[in-house]
Amino acid sequence: SIGELRWQLFSKKQLTSEKLPPTMGALKWKILRSHYVTIVWKRSLLSFEAIYPDPLQFGWLSNPSGNAHLALVPILTDEPPVPEATLDMTDCGCKKTKCIAGSCSCRKVGLRCTALCRCVDCSNISDLDNDLEI
Repeated sequence: SIGELRWQLFSKKQLTSEKLPPTMGALKWKILRSHYVTIVWKRSLLSFEAIYPDPLQFGWLSNPSGNAHLALVPILTDEPPVPEATLDMTDCGCKKTKCIAGSCSCRKVGLRCTALCRCVDCSNISDLDNDLEI
């Protein structure tokens, strides 16, 4: 799923939110706006005056700034780029120390390494993580 792909890219490659694929919320609004544009284009080819659906039901908002040139603005997403909890997470990238040394940023703050870490041959994982890998 898109959510799983975003988590994998964020946790393993440490991509910033700008480089991640869109959230499901962003994708939903993009599809609705694209569908609306398709309806407008298709109905514009009809020989009689077409009745168009309300764009506010298809991913658009009335422009709150009142700018006359931009009557509608797109809804970009209804989800944050990453869950709030991940913004405060600590991660490490220990390559040679197996997360034993005091240089491990997770160990420094008294935490176990997580899926966000890029460490190699880690010795700072929980027993539950060890059980899952077997």
